[in-house]
Formats: sequence, C-alpha cells, structure tokens
Amino acid sequence: MSKILHIFSIIVFFSFFSILCSAQNKGKNCWYYVDNGEYQKAIAQGEKSIQENPNNADDYACLGASYRMLGSFKKAIFYLKKAEDLSKNAILQNLISNQLGTTYLSLENYDKALYCYNKQLQISKEGEAEALNNMAFVYQSKGDLDNALKLYKQSLILTKDNNKKASITSSMGVVYFNKGDYKSSLNYLSTALKLREKIEDWPGIRHTMINMGNVYRKLKDYNNALKYINEGLRRVKIVGEKKWEARGYWYLGLLYKDMGKEKKSKENMEKARKIHKVGINETM
Repeated sequence: MSKILHIFSIIVFFSFFSILCSAQNKGKNCWYYVDNGEYQKAIAQGEKSIQENPNNADDYACLGASYRMLGSFKKAIFYLKKAEDLSKNAILQNLISNQLGTTYLSLENYDKALYCYNKQLQISKEGEAEALNNMAFVYQSKGDLDNALKLYKQSLILTKDNNKKASITSSMGVVYFNKGDYKSSLNYLSTALKLREKIEDWPGIRHTMINMGNVYRKLKDYNNALKYINEGLRRVKIVGEKKWEARGYWYLGLLYKDMGKEKKSKENMEKARKIHKVGINETM
C-alpha cells in the first residue's frame, strides 16, 4: 500500500500548538518555534526551559513533538512519555496521546499506535474525530479495510472542517479502491475533489485528479481516465512534485496497457521508473 497518498491522511494536533503557545504567554517558547516549523530552535528552547523547571509537562511534550517532526522517533517517545507522566491537563494529554500514536505509526508499530489513539478517545471529546481518523488509518495500513471504513465514517460524521472532510473522504475513496469497489471509490474521490476545489486545496486537487483517473481506468472509462490523469500530471509537473509525476506516468502506462497500446504503455512506465527509480504498485 503506497504511503505517497496515505501520508496526508494522518491528522495531527498542530492546532493545539498555537493554543498552548498563546495560553502560556511566555513569548517565544518551545511551542512558538514548533508552530513556525523551527524544530531545532524549539528543541533548544525546550531543553533550556526544562533546566529551569524539570517538571513542566508542556516542555517535554514540545520536545517530543519536535523530535517526531525531525524523524528522531526514539527521542520523541522518550520525551512524550515523560510529558505523559507529568501532565494533568486534558488538552495536553490529548495532544500527547495523539503524538505518541503518530510516532508509533511512523515506526509501523500498529498495536501501540492504536492503543495511543484509543487512549486519546478516552481522555475527552476534544479531538475525537482526529483520533478516529488516525485509528482508521492504522487499520488501513494493517490491511483491515472494513474496520478502516467504519472508523473513517464515524470520523466524517464528527468533522466540520472542510479540509479535514476532504482528507477523510479521499482516504475512504482509497480504501474502496483497494477493496475493488471502484464505483464507491470514484464517488468518494469526486466528493473530495469538490471539497478541495471549494477550499482551494491545490495539492489535494491535483493528487485527487490523478487517483480519479486511475479509478476511471479500472471502470474502463478510458476517456475520463486520460482526462484526469493528464490534467493532474500537468499540474504536478508545474510545481515539481516528482513522486506524483511518477505516479501519473505509471497510471498512464497502466491505462495504455489496458487500451492495448503497448508502446505508449512502456514509454510512460519507463518515464515513471526514471523519476521514482522503482515501479509503483497498482494499489493506491
């Protein structure tokens, strides 16, 4: 199962970073730098704050979040667990469970990821939709597509933000594709595309177009398949998204193969391999 698409399915509590930063009212604290994507500065500030107050759960959580964003997952878990032991604040506990779940997911430790997301659900109603979405993604990664769909649907009911709705709806389209239910897949991806056009989510629009084209291919609607793949491919090439460019060419290769145009099929698959080095699975 490709992570090129799924990586955007995970909803992390970055909205809480701004809340914590404002609530603490300490100027440029650790969360301030996380909120601005300056993770090394966040770590430096967090370590300084811990020296001054070794029992501040906020700073440990911030360090954990920073290390997670930098890909240092063992350090992230260490600091997040320290924060978990010290925190008595429900909002912060919610964030910590979410961050731990996402860290374990990055390590493909699905059982621990599910445990953390489920714990997040038990803490409070805050972030319930996000926790359900992330649990759905874990089941999806494990190949348990029925449970993934069940949780995505629950998450969608609770979600009001159009950006998150688009992400969840798109994920459901992917799950249906991998189940072989191409009509349902197209329905959800079409809904996701409309939402993304409404909120002007340009990356989401071009990615969804490419995926929709591949669904049309499966439905043997070759005209629409060409239309959506080519338009999505045109857009990703403009912004230089090489992985998605490779995906677009790969899907074109599959499409031309289905159409019996072997020469064009090989040409496009070769373009995909040159960009991405390896072939792309037919699943999304």
